[in-house]
Amino acid sequence: MLVTPPWPPQGLNRITPRTDQRTKARRDMQHPPPSSSSENATRPSEGITSEQAALSTASRAAEAAQIGTWEWRLATGQVEWSPQADTIFGLAPGAFPGTFECFLSLVHPSDRAQLQAALQTAIESCQAYHLDHRIITPDGVTRWVSCRGRAVLNADGRVEGMAGTTEDITRRKEAELALLDLQETLEHRVQERTAGLERAVQDLREEIERRQQTEAALKASEQRYHALYEHNPTMYFTLRPDGTVLSVNRFGAEELGYRVNELVGQSVLAVFQAADHHTVLGQLRICSQSPGRTFDWEIQKVRKNGQFLWVKERARSITGPDGCPIILVVCEDITEQREAEAARTRSEERLRSFLNALDDLAFELDEHGIYLNVWTRNDDLLLLPKQEIVGKTLEEIHGPEAGNYYRTVLHRVLASGTPESVEYALHLKGHLRHFSAVLSRIPAGVAHSPTVAAIIRETTRQKLAEESERELNLALSNAMPGIARLTTDGHYLTVNNYYASALGYDPNELIGQSWTPTVHPDDLPLVTQAFVQLRTHGKGECEARGVRKDRSTFFKQVLMVRIDDTNGAMIGHHCFMRDITDRKQAELALRDSEQAIRALQEAASAPGLTLDQRIHSVLELGCRRFQLPVGLMTKAEGDQLIITHASDPDRRFAPGLHVSLCETYCGTTLKDTRPVAIEHAGQSRWRTHPGYELLGMESYLGTRLAGEQHVFGTICFLGKSPRSTPFTPAEIDFLLLMARWVSGELDRQTSELALRLSEQRFEIAFRSSPHPVLITELATGRCIEVNDTALRLFGFERHETVGHTTLAIELWPKPEDRTRFVTQLLETGTLRGVEFTFQTKDRRLRHCLVASELIELNGTRCILTVGTDVTEKKEAEAALRESEERWQRFVADAPVGLVVVSADKHILSANKAFCALTGYSEQEVISHTYALYTHPDDLSDNLRLTDEFFAGQRQAYTYEKRYIRKNGEIIWVSIRASGLSVHGSATPLLLAVVENITDRKQALADRERISQDLHDNLLQSLYAVGMQLEAGKLLAGKAPRKSKQHVTQAIRQLNHLVLEVRQFITDLTRRTAPTLDFTVALSQLAASCSSETRTAPSLDLDPTALTGITPVIGEQLLSIAREALSNSIRHAGATHRTVSLMKTDRSIRLRIADDGKGFDPGRKRRRGHGLANMAARARTIGAQFTLDSAPGCGTSITIDVPTGDPHAC
Repeated sequence: MLVTPPWPPQGLNRITPRTDQRTKARRDMQHPPPSSSSENATRPSEGITSEQAALSTASRAAEAAQIGTWEWRLATGQVEWSPQADTIFGLAPGAFPGTFECFLSLVHPSDRAQLQAALQTAIESCQAYHLDHRIITPDGVTRWVSCRGRAVLNADGRVEGMAGTTEDITRRKEAELALLDLQETLEHRVQERTAGLERAVQDLREEIERRQQTEAALKASEQRYHALYEHNPTMYFTLRPDGTVLSVNRFGAEELGYRVNELVGQSVLAVFQAADHHTVLGQLRICSQSPGRTFDWEIQKVRKNGQFLWVKERARSITGPDGCPIILVVCEDITEQREAEAARTRSEERLRSFLNALDDLAFELDEHGIYLNVWTRNDDLLLLPKQEIVGKTLEEIHGPEAGNYYRTVLHRVLASGTPESVEYALHLKGHLRHFSAVLSRIPAGVAHSPTVAAIIRETTRQKLAEESERELNLALSNAMPGIARLTTDGHYLTVNNYYASALGYDPNELIGQSWTPTVHPDDLPLVTQAFVQLRTHGKGECEARGVRKDRSTFFKQVLMVRIDDTNGAMIGHHCFMRDITDRKQAELALRDSEQAIRALQEAASAPGLTLDQRIHSVLELGCRRFQLPVGLMTKAEGDQLIITHASDPDRRFAPGLHVSLCETYCGTTLKDTRPVAIEHAGQSRWRTHPGYELLGMESYLGTRLAGEQHVFGTICFLGKSPRSTPFTPAEIDFLLLMARWVSGELDRQTSELALRLSEQRFEIAFRSSPHPVLITELATGRCIEVNDTALRLFGFERHETVGHTTLAIELWPKPEDRTRFVTQLLETGTLRGVEFTFQTKDRRLRHCLVASELIELNGTRCILTVGTDVTEKKEAEAALRESEERWQRFVADAPVGLVVVSADKHILSANKAFCALTGYSEQEVISHTYALYTHPDDLSDNLRLTDEFFAGQRQAYTYEKRYIRKNGEIIWVSIRASGLSVHGSATPLLLAVVENITDRKQALADRERISQDLHDNLLQSLYAVGMQLEAGKLLAGKAPRKSKQHVTQAIRQLNHLVLEVRQFITDLTRRTAPTLDFTVALSQLAASCSSETRTAPSLDLDPTALTGITPVIGEQLLSIAREALSNSIRHAGATHRTVSLMKTDRSIRLRIADDGKGFDPGRKRRRGHGLANMAARARTIGAQFTLDSAPGCGTSITIDVPTGDPHAC
């Protein structure tokens, strides 16, 4: 009896063509029917069975759908197929000779090799195949067919032939090729239209370049002031009276933590505290009302990262080119001067910042057990608020008994200086929480006695961590194409997964439902007409819109095939469905895109129109293209959005209208580099947006207008009605084309205004700079220009400096210092932050940090020098050193590993606990990166986290990685990193708290090993029991005696499995190394693989090799052998298996081999634990795993255990 595969449907592989009587007689002579003595012989006298009736129905359905069936017998090479196959291949009924060679001759020559390879693969793997290929009919016509088939197996599981179906898909292939041609045509036309638009944009850019060339003379005059503006270590701002930033130099932006483009166009109030906003606006108003007058004030600014700095600002108002006042502001950082007298206070604050950066609790107690300080950022771990703990004793917080115990530990730590640990538990908010405390002594300072630091970590999660487990599930893929069977009145009987999924249903939801709700109401007449054709002609087909469960629509192609009973009466029909939405949408997109791109090109290049008129034409075009009534172009000023251009038939939105930026969709659009598309705001996350609540706009499409220098605003289109379909990629691309053209036009307008202000701005910047600035000749040192700050600092009058050399006025106390200064400048071209000493007119010395560069003025090489007086700063730095010492002692003696890392990833400090953890001394790790002790496999992820921290993308992070200690030992650690603000550092440093978690990692590894043992040992043994029971079940009715033997063997194996489970549990309980007699265990394994129809594997064990098998190695080798033999029994179809153990020159070799069908190791196979587990077990004992297999050549697995292996102990 043939084993019928899942495809084609049951019975189709036995359909024979309706040929004439002579052909049938000849086939009957070649293939006589089975003997009547056979158990499975067909009995014609029993009449038509239900299976034959189903077969007849399926045959007529296939015939009506023009699907041919075929069967190929390998032994004889005979091919039989249905009359539908004759029709598909263009043959007269009965003209097919019935040989495989004749069938192959009808296949297109270019497709024969591919078809033969697919058939060969299907035969070897016993899997189904599906291939679309071409055929050539006898009259020379080329057709496309879809061929499906599967190997037919006999009772022994061997391939006896193949059976399948053939379907003519020529029309579908022609439609697919037409769709590809249509898409290529669309892309070509879009490229042509885009190229025309880009040429117009390029012409505009060339016009800009010509204008820029005419302005070269103006730029040349700005050279010396531009260098001063950009390289001067002073903050310069140009503001409007309302506080809008027109420009800021790079130093000013970076000093506040911003990029220049983040401040320009925004309100300057963003860099001030909210409480000072009124004061700032008042100062700007007074300054703008008194042009030409200079105003000074001191105020506090806020950096982007929230840090504060004190500045002294000098402001002066001038008149801009548009007649409006412009305020020039020069800012000097005076933070260090403000804080010089409070150095000790800042040091104490830094210590508190350091401790508050810890996730743990930190306390400081005096010798009487009184709490002096409390630090933490997790107040949930405290019994009382911080302010209530400070000043209380241990007994007042923890009670008399516990407080007295903690006091005893505290006194021991103070007396010995040795840290001690304490474990305890507390009930916090109804939950039991576990903690671990480390107490260590803080040495005495100048004005205080020794104290005790207690760092406390919550350990609750560690105690509960081993109780969690995860499970994974795989999903089955659905079939296609869509197939359904319906009753005569149009209700579903059966539906496959693809058909149901295309409609958005589960198959069971459609059973019993009518087909009419799945068709768009407007297309019901079209489908009904096809249904009438089905009733009259047996088949009906059409293209219509389908309706999914969620009421969305799609285009589908439907073929309906009538089903008749044996009397020819209709009893239902089959419905075959295919989704053709992509083709339909491509046709519509091509037409719309061509028209829109042509209209945009005409609007952009329209002669005689102003820019405003052309922008208005573009907005009207966008409204038509996107089918939205309103088109807007906007710009943002502060927190306001201003409409600059509008196309609105209701005139609700007019140019000049101001709206709060946060109450518009455009506010979000300005923050996103991608377009923002909203189809139905009321049914999406946008329904809570303030813009929706204010304006009620359901649909929106917009993008920002980004020029070469900055963002101008947005271009957007909106409407109060929701869209029925999402915005297409073609519509979004068209929006971006419009935005690119508008941005280019706006860039051209703004470039001219920027040049007009530069001369005046840089002149005032030079005069108003709070830093001394000098311009001198390189060759002679003669002063060409000097600002007022330099004159005040060095005590000279202008006539005493300009025209005189710096050596003549004795500005250099040592002439050789100027020689060294000039030499360094000539070598590098620029100097940044180099300290030199200068002399005032009254012979006092001033220390300055110098920033200098070479410039050329009127053909003469000159030096532009900007200085920063650091004399007071040097004096202030000395005041900090004493306060730093106590902080350093605390960090050094902390009981947890603490390390501070700079932005360039170098270690700045490490305490004793960290050095003990790594095995390195502090001198060995300072100035190195953590690559010194980090495991190479963990380094890349650690570097990524550190980079994200210093880039501001993370405030803190937790990471587990491996350390390689100095002695080579590998340990696991947990890193908890957070920011540490340190005075004098522009960016926070990274503080890492390091904890050894090697024991916890080992516990997790033990769980993985237990899981692997359950799979390899217990599950494989259960599978062997299952095979014995299955064999007994199959023989129960035919051979009871043999069936009983199989059941007895299964019981014996099950009893042995029970003993293995008990031993497994005992080993887990005792946690002792297992004992193993490898020879006995391997013999028992071989015996368990035998049955009545299968001999046990042959064993060949070398006694000299057995001496090198330890219990650890033996357990792993035994598990590998069990997995390999189990896989061979289940999949190989082998008749002989061998297990050998021998000793080579360098290894002990275990080899398991069979003579089965083999496989291709390079071919992708289903996921499973088998090969991966065997390879993983080999690695655990340092062995090499080798797999050797090929189709038809059997399989062998070789394990080579090196002699002298470190695991053999």
